[in-house]
Amino acid sequence: MRSVLMFAIALAFTFFSGISIGREPSLPKSAELTKDGDGNVTAVRIAGKSNRERIDLPREAVEALSKLTHLQSLSLWGTTVDDDDIDHLAGLANLRTIDLTFTDVTGESLRALSSLKNLLSIRLEGCDVKDEHLAPVTEMPQLAMLYLGRTNVTDAGLTHLRGLKNLNLLQLSDCTITDSGLASLGDLPVIQHLWLSKTIRYGTGDRSNLTDNSIDYLASLDTLIDLQIADSQLTDAGLERLRDGLPKAKVSTVRTGVSYVDRKKP
Repeated sequence: MRSVLMFAIALAFTFFSGISIGREPSLPKSAELTKDGDGNVTAVRIAGKSNRERIDLPREAVEALSKLTHLQSLSLWGTTVDDDDIDHLAGLANLRTIDLTFTDVTGESLRALSSLKNLLSIRLEGCDVKDEHLAPVTEMPQLAMLYLGRTNVTDAGLTHLRGLKNLNLLQLSDCTITDSGLASLGDLPVIQHLWLSKTIRYGTGDRSNLTDNSIDYLASLDTLIDLQIADSQLTDAGLERLRDGLPKAKVSTVRTGVSYVDRKKP
């Protein structure tokens, strides 16, 4: 499992390494492409400046992407790609990671993505994803990383994740998750990274729904090495008890922007 995660991380690193080798005619000028030794495009990164300054991705660009049959990594962060566009990309059988953060994609896209049996990582942060949209995820047992921050996912949606035996990283920050909802995560046998900072719908409050009543659920996840619970309602005593229950994990309780500061148990 560690090798799968490291492979996915390596692919993600390719997105942000700044490598730009050539350009496909129908793709935006800002597109960053990486090619293998045979000249096949294996990674594409097209990113807007922010969630408010997005890049328009016309259909001809999507059609060009759909023809890159060797593509393994695709980042469309902050573009106008939508569910219809994802349907056109469902034939990319070699795709391993896809980043759709702050796009017009909704959770409906998971139906098309579930046909990609090599897909290891999906990022849908800031997209319109609801509980019922997560049902197709049960058909993706190979999935290693799932990012759902700033979506409309609640406790009910977590029940669809129970069959993900290879899930190593789960991002649920800024979602409406409560203490009891964490019970559904007990069936994730290799989960190592769990991000639960400010588990309340984004923009509706300053504090997480998580309290000391979450401790037993979290402490049962003995494979965790990275737990992020900034802006929670856990007491100091509760945090100490949680750290005692997860001796292998770094429990992070402070968040600055999108980065987190670790506070290790003394």
